[in-house]
Amino acid sequence: TDYRTEAAIDLSLHDFGKEIFRPAPEGGRVRLFEAAGAIDKVLISLSSPMDAWAMYNFGQVYPPVSGFQPWITDAVRVEVFAGTTRPRPSTGTVSLEIYAPSVAPTDTLIVFRVDGDTMTRVDQ
Repeated sequence: TDYRTEAAIDLSLHDFGKEIFRPAPEGGRVRLFEAAGAIDKVLISLSSPMDAWAMYNFGQVYPPVSGFQPWITDAVRVEVFAGTTRPRPSTGTVSLEIYAPSVAPTDTLIVFRVDGDTMTRVDQ
């Protein structure tokens, strides 16, 4: 929909290059670039970062970070699983490519990881 998109990826069948996006104006695009560790399946969900849609889709809001502009890309949730018959939560490393059309070439896109109530800046 315009407000949420999901991709359920089986890594044994996935050729890394497919884009995941919402059909919304100025919507960004996400691509699974790499997955390492005990991971067989990846679930990637994109939501509008607007409070009402983030709460509806992910059960929480993402307030702006002090000192930064408001969110300009989708909220992206990544879940990883291991096992083929009964997948269970797993750990590992997932790398994503994020295309944000509203970010000017002279600007820097900064990513934050949200885990519960903790928000951490992700440095590349």
